[in-house]
Amino acid sequence: MSYWEFSSENLPATERDNAFRHVYSTIANMDIQPRLGPSPLIKVNSQILPDLNAHKVTMSPHSSQRTHSQAAKESSDLMSLIIPIDGRVNVTLGKDTTISCMPGDGLLMPNDAVYQVQTSETLSIAVTTVPIKLIYPRVKDLESCFLKRITRESTPELSLLLNYATSLAQFRNNLSQTTTSVTAQHIYDLITLIAGSRIEESMLAKQRGAKAARFKLISRISTIILPIMIYPLAKLLSGMASLRNIFDPCSMT
Repeated sequence: MSYWEFSSENLPATERDNAFRHVYSTIANMDIQPRLGPSPLIKVNSQILPDLNAHKVTMSPHSSQRTHSQAAKESSDLMSLIIPIDGRVNVTLGKDTTISCMPGDGLLMPNDAVYQVQTSETLSIAVTTVPIKLIYPRVKDLESCFLKRITRESTPELSLLLNYATSLAQFRNNLSQTTTSVTAQHIYDLITLIAGSRIEESMLAKQRGAKAARFKLISRISTIILPIMIYPLAKLLSGMASLRNIFDPCSMT
């Protein structure tokens, strides 16, 4: 597990434009141009786990693109789910297709896709990257889900994943191997449900969520309800012990 962050706010104002255009552009493997102001903002929180990367990215208004040459450097084995947190993101594919994602909407894409992005306000996005091979067998037709807007109204799992991914991206403490594995599996399940899983995979993912909810409920019952039950039970047992002493011949004098 590795936590990583980058922020232009930590740089002198005179260096922020260069950090935006060149430093982060290199990190993101994209051409990025600020649209407003002399001191553009870029802030990134990232959690790098085995077979799972979670990022929260905050940027001032900008236009960016991933060219064919840049896309060729990306792994064709990875896919990303992009969710705007607090603003609209316009993604253009080719010459004629523009996808407008509102806050909470999702966009699945292979990492080697060629596209352009336009934003008109400072906003944050959550980006979750996983290997395609872990999701592909579990979804009916994964390719048909790529580069299409997934609305938050029709897919409530997006909200769960958004909360999960942003919390993970900003988590600075160490996670155990077990916690890391469970966290990754939950995110795979949510992406599977978002992409439109096969029936059996959907049931399995929901059963895992239901199992976790039952465990949480049982834990709460054990801390709240059981003490309430134990007190009258103890009183009853005490009373039975008293009766036994009264009618026990060995206890009579």
